[in-house]
Amino acid sequence: MSISPEYVLLGYLYNQPMHGYELHQTVQREFGQVWHISQSQAYNIINRLLNRALLRAEVQQGEGSPDKHLLFITEAGRSHFMAWLTTPTPAAIQPIRIEFITRLVFARSAFPHLEGDIIRQQADQVNERLAQLNIQLASMPAESTANRLALELRIRSLTSISAWLEELAVTPINKE
Repeated sequence: MSISPEYVLLGYLYNQPMHGYELHQTVQREFGQVWHISQSQAYNIINRLLNRALLRAEVQQGEGSPDKHLLFITEAGRSHFMAWLTTPTPAAIQPIRIEFITRLVFARSAFPHLEGDIIRQQADQVNERLAQLNIQLASMPAESTANRLALELRIRSLTSISAWLEELAVTPINKE
């Protein structure tokens, strides 16, 4: 699965229908530092989700204003979202910063019984990748300076993420 803001939209629609504008505003307010989605991009994603039958829309006639479309997630959309929610994010910095944080927030708010499993699975994914990268580094020629530096940086970054995941596993996320 690729990193896509479609899951943020599906996550908000999982428990309640919303209009497209309201959905975009909610994403901006709650995830603006994680996802940078323009209004036109949000509507393009909504149209794609409608075409894939992951969403459906009900037209609400406006008196003196344009019709609005109330968006609902379909059963196929729910299944698609849950598959994403329960699949670990690739063990790399950007996907963890964007996708994992999104998964964790939705799990915590709507599926708190899954939060611990999601954190543990992600930690396992990161630690497995760290083991692979350390093997790569050990077999890399010493004269391969640029490659060694890049690999060492990835290892240090993922080591830091691993420690952060360990903290998350024992410390509740701030509920403010």
